[in-house]
Amino acid sequence: MLLDLSVKTIMLLIGYFGVARFIPIPDRIWGLFVAIAIWFSVTLLQSHIAPWPFGIPYIMVGYIALGVFCKAIYKPDQPKKP
Repeated sequence: MLLDLSVKTIMLLIGYFGVARFIPIPDRIWGLFVAIAIWFSVTLLQSHIAPWPFGIPYIMVGYIALGVFCKAIYKPDQPKKP
């Protein structure tokens, strides 16, 4: 339980501090929809993909996308003015 929580927290922080800087500012809001789509597709395909080696990394990518969404909502960056 603690390992699961720590891995999810690390993935959220990677999305918030790392990946969000590579996503254009107006597109960060789509992180929530990407995360939901990933989790929904993993749920639908769980009989076709095993948790390892494919399912768990997809779920982690969903948490990274959720971290990007959190960056869009909480303290969003402002676009640079030319």
